Amino acid sequence: MEDQQTPKNSNGLYLGFIFILLIGIASLAYAWSSQRAKLNACSNENAQLVNDMASMENMLGGYVNVGDLSKDLKKDFRNMLDNYDKLIEMDASKADSLNKQKDRINDLLKKVESGN
Repeated sequence: MEDQQTPKNSNGLYLGFIFILLIGIASLAYAWSSQRAKLNACSNENAQLVNDMASMENMLGGYVNVGDLSKDLKKDFRNMLDNYDKLIEMDASKADSLNKQKDRINDLLKKVESGN
């Protein structure tokens, strides 16, 4: 009689072990899936930022020649203000941030003109 109960106990033990393994595999699959989704979201955001950066460089490329910078800060600041005006005309969606930068340039220009 003891011989018949031993296989039932070992079968239960095997079934319990298989059940625990299935739960572990399911949790690993869920964790992998969620990490994969986060990776895809980051990749998409990175691609968008790279695209934005390339378009901004493209817009600035036509207006700013780094080799033409002069020794006169006032002239450089005025040229920068002109470039920002042209950028605002090209892309009005970024006008708020560009206007903030223009304000900073105007403040710097006033400091240079006053001699501070």
